[in-house]
Amino acid sequence: MESSTFIFKKLSSSPFSSFVLTKIIPVTLLLLLSPFLFSHHNHSPPPPPPPQITTVRPPQPQPDSFIVNTCANTLYPSLCTHTLSTFPQLNLHHNNHTRLRHALQYTIQKTINRVTKSRTTITASLNLDVQENMWINNCVELLHLTTYELQESIKHLHPFHRAPPSYDTMKILLGAAMTNKKTCMQDFFQLKLDYHTHSRIHRYMKRSLSPIMHMICNSLGIINYLEYKGLRGYSCPVLDDRF
Repeated sequence: MESSTFIFKKLSSSPFSSFVLTKIIPVTLLLLLSPFLFSHHNHSPPPPPPPQITTVRPPQPQPDSFIVNTCANTLYPSLCTHTLSTFPQLNLHHNNHTRLRHALQYTIQKTINRVTKSRTTITASLNLDVQENMWINNCVELLHLTTYELQESIKHLHPFHRAPPSYDTMKILLGAAMTNKKTCMQDFFQLKLDYHTHSRIHRYMKRSLSPIMHMICNSLGIINYLEYKGLRGYSCPVLDDRF
């Protein structure tokens, strides 16, 4: 026992032993313990995600029951509902027949606005050659005529307190307005165009003119509802299926 104690003291007093005790052993211990020292840092849980902000949209107002019942008698009820939902006069305390006449006038007026917009943008949006320019000029003239016929049809609704208007005359005017588009597109299909130009003009004209046709059809549906309260069907001129 004494000899071992002596040996340890001897080793401890040597320069090499001092180096081992002060340098090598601490470094070795640090290396051995480093996984444990840094494991908590490396495996710490990720920060919680930021709270999500949920936007609650207010419920959309439901259309008036009068609008729903009226538009149920048209060929394009969703378009009809969208058109009439922006008309505040429908909420006034008129009798049902007068409200229907107001609805018809407003639908036709919105159609006129749509025709005017199409007429002013159609030439600016299409880069056409001489042949197509002649055709588009004819279409623009037909849109002018459509505007006139729609305006004339509205005149038969005034004043609202008088006897029922001449619905037959109104239907003739609205039918003529629809025929104008049919003539425009029949002339379009007579043009000798390459596939790309034909497709481009076709898509544009369909986007421009089809809503006008649908709104005129809805106007005819409201006239039918005014005349027969939905007891009879009505026909809307059918155009070329290509359009």
